[in-house]
Order: sequence, then C-alpha cells, then structure tokens
Amino acid sequence: MICYLISYDLHNQRQYGDLIAEIRAFPHTKVHASTWMVVTDLDAHQLYTRLAQHIDEDDSLFVLRSGRDAAWSLVEGDVEWLHRWL
Repeated sequence: MICYLISYDLHNQRQYGDLIAEIRAFPHTKVHASTWMVVTDLDAHQLYTRLAQHIDEDDSLFVLRSGRDAAWSLVEGDVEWLHRWL
C-alpha cells in the first residue's frame, strides 16, 4: 500500500460530502482542514481521477505520493496513523 497526501481548495459553497466520503473510503487521517493522508494500492493518477469526479472545475486538487521522512505538529488527525504509514 502507498501513502498519499491529498490537498484541495474548494471555491464555492457546494456541499462536498461526496469528496469527503470518497477520501474516507480509504484508510485515512485528516491532517488539516483540507489536507488528508490516505493509503491505497492505486497510483497517484488513479487516485486523483477517483477524487476529481467530486469537485467543480474551479476547485483545485493535489495528490502526492508521500515520502518516508516527515515531521509535524498540531495535526488534526491520528498521530498513530501517521507513525504507522509514514
């Protein structure tokens, strides 16, 4: 399984429950308001394509394969999850 960072910037008031539900379909943790970490067997493009169907044309979406070196403070998510997958 590969760990990815997902970040998005949503520009209107549309409900994005479907995007969040799609992210939560993977083992995940929320890092900040619009930043998540997930693990999956998909490659970055496949993951992006799966998530992009839930955003509008003026929204931005970023999917990055995570490296092994990380540091953090005051994240919203599960620190044990981060230790396990990073």
